[in-house]
Amino acid sequence: MQMWSDVGLVEIERTETYVLCETIHLSSFGISADDVVPEFNLVNPITDIDLFSTIDLQNALAVFVVAFIVTGFAVLNFVGYRKDVRDRQRAKLEARITHIDT
Repeated sequence: MQMWSDVGLVEIERTETYVLCETIHLSSFGISADDVVPEFNLVNPITDIDLFSTIDLQNALAVFVVAFIVTGFAVLNFVGYRKDVRDRQRAKLEARITHIDT
């Protein structure tokens, strides 16, 4: 079994629950990140389809909020696209008028 080297390692603080150290190099002196980083609750829509069959008030509210946000996003994109088309047409017309005037 390999042993950790304590060369360049300085203990800053020690309590019953943790030890805080500083190093003067870039080696890794830590525990596994599995102990620190929380586990994410990922949902696979293919294998976890039964989760979508249980609609209660709380789930329905979340679905409605997400649907509202997506619908708002789509409406704003449509309005922006229409305005962009209108502005391009206006710019072409102004360019023609400027060309006729000169």
